[in-house]
Amino acid sequence: MPLWVDTSGAALNAAIATQPAGVKPNENELAAWAGADMMSSDARLTAAKRLHESGIANALISAGAEGVLWVNAHGAWQATPPKVTAKNTVCAGDTFVAGMLHGLLNQHAPEQTLRFATALSAEAVRHVGVGTPAADFDSLQQHTRIRRLDDTITEGATL
Repeated sequence: MPLWVDTSGAALNAAIATQPAGVKPNENELAAWAGADMMSSDARLTAAKRLHESGIANALISAGAEGVLWVNAHGAWQATPPKVTAKNTVCAGDTFVAGMLHGLLNQHAPEQTLRFATALSAEAVRHVGVGTPAADFDSLQQHTRIRRLDDTITEGATL
């Protein structure tokens, strides 16, 4: 089982040093690590690439309603969730990571993996507590936008 980390502060710094398979800080958590403001998508992309180059196979940066950046050996993607009414953001990141692991472990295509994880996180913030996704989860997936940011492929790369 690959190690994925969603944490902040000293724990994030220590985790990055161990080169886990994936890290998913939000823009504020990443700013502390990068020593720079992460308010722009360009700054987040640069930092995600830096994380990847440091040995993190899957560098993901979440920015709430603005979505998620994902950089790995196959390239970079931006996912933008559909607009939802957020009732509770607790565990939204954990839900996202679970969705990513589901897709990767089942060897889904990168776009499908990112779409599922982003929609699952959007579903999670719509209610308090845990449970089965709402009946309109397929619609959330359909309205989640995925954009390829580059075509960088690292030789011999695997998901």
